[in-house]
Amino acid sequence: MRSVIDINCDMGEGLDNDAQLMSYIHSANIACGYHAGSEQTLSAVIELALRHGVNIGAHVSYADRENFGRKEFYLAD
Repeated sequence: MRSVIDINCDMGEGLDNDAQLMSYIHSANIACGYHAGSEQTLSAVIELALRHGVNIGAHVSYADRENFGRKEFYLAD
């Protein structure tokens, strides 16, 4: 039996390399939280992924640009 490896990449984070990487990946985790990207970036990367047949996933985060969305927050139940 042959194994399949899904190559995924965090995209839409403002690094201007999304188009160059898209042909090498199977899944794109697109920034749609507060740490990076914008509505315009989100739309552009979705369009790129659709054109390349790449699966789309959400890369969400907290409102924490300074720590790239990785600061720990405690949320009420």
